[in-house]
Amino acid sequence: MSIFPLINASAQAYFRSYSQKMAEELRTPYPEVLAFVDVETSGLDHGKDHLLEIACLTYDIQTDQVIEAKSWLFAAPSNSAEFVNGIPPALLTRHGRSAHHVALAATELASMLNRSDAVLAWNVAFDKPWIEDFFEKNLSPLASTCHAPWLCAMDDLTWPRRSSSRSLSAVALAHEVGLVDAHRALPDIWTMARLFRRASELGMDHARSVLMGLRPKAKYEAIVSYLNRDLAKQASFRWDDKTKKWTRSMFRDEVHTLAFEVRELIPFGKTWNDTHQNLRVLVAGGKGYEEESFVHKVLSQLSPRKILTSNCDGADAFARGYAASRGVAIDIVPVAEGICAEHRAATLLSRLTSPPELVVAFPGSEGTENLVTLAREMRIEVIRPVKDERVST
Repeated sequence: MSIFPLINASAQAYFRSYSQKMAEELRTPYPEVLAFVDVETSGLDHGKDHLLEIACLTYDIQTDQVIEAKSWLFAAPSNSAEFVNGIPPALLTRHGRSAHHVALAATELASMLNRSDAVLAWNVAFDKPWIEDFFEKNLSPLASTCHAPWLCAMDDLTWPRRSSSRSLSAVALAHEVGLVDAHRALPDIWTMARLFRRASELGMDHARSVLMGLRPKAKYEAIVSYLNRDLAKQASFRWDDKTKKWTRSMFRDEVHTLAFEVRELIPFGKTWNDTHQNLRVLVAGGKGYEEESFVHKVLSQLSPRKILTSNCDGADAFARGYAASRGVAIDIVPVAEGICAEHRAATLLSRLTSPPELVVAFPGSEGTENLVTLAREMRIEVIRPVKDERVST
């Protein structure tokens, strides 16, 4: 009798135990089901271009088998990116889902994502904003939140073999995975599924890889001179022509391996797993604040492990609703109506059972401003989300 099956089973048990410990440290479920997503659009501009197609595939990493795969084609008047995605406008006109059926597609997609332990897109910086916008337009605030964390299969995972570039096509070919109808959404996620199966054959532990991809990540600026710019290039930093900086998003525990100094930038909203995630978050804002979907969107990006707020209306009420819908722990401090704005902030902070690690202040009046001032005096970080803009600090 061969002992190799026993050795292999023992190794799998060891890696599963190790991965489960990692999952506990990261406070995330042990990954068993992954969702692969891809979108096709008529261009890069959310304001004038159209979402043409979404595809989603769920994948069981224990058996390396596909569970379910779906795609949705949407009606659009034109497709200026036909030369890239190969979707003729006539197909969109004849077979694309009309507005009446788009909400059903959004519901089906949200259900698939929320039955998964992690969502992977090959280029998450491109795909995720389109899907979030799709949900925001077609689902209620409570239904539009994706519970699972997002990963970038291109940047957050380490593949067994080197490739000529980071594109899905190049990585697939490097692993001897053939391509079929590249750049349509459904064929691309099937390519991802076959790539995952091939990587597993080459020894890649998907659960461990996903958990490694969930480590804290931030965006960094390389502090290099013009003469030393090749050091930044070799370390995969990219030149940002707008800011005139060499930047890269990378795991925080890998910064010490660089051969030059870096400066950490605020990565909020750039990727799903940034330095503000998984914290005790105090939410505040005006009683008349009405942007419920935006509050849910911001909290979804932060993925707080506990929400701290008051019993007031407005932003505080929306935070309570988010916590209830997601099963997030919450500490609600009752604040009497008669307390003046100057004392309301001190009352709120003094009555919390645990201090906040981050304050998220939505637009408000004097009470919100006093809370922000007091939090900063206590050296608690404050971020101030503004709809349709990046977060200011």
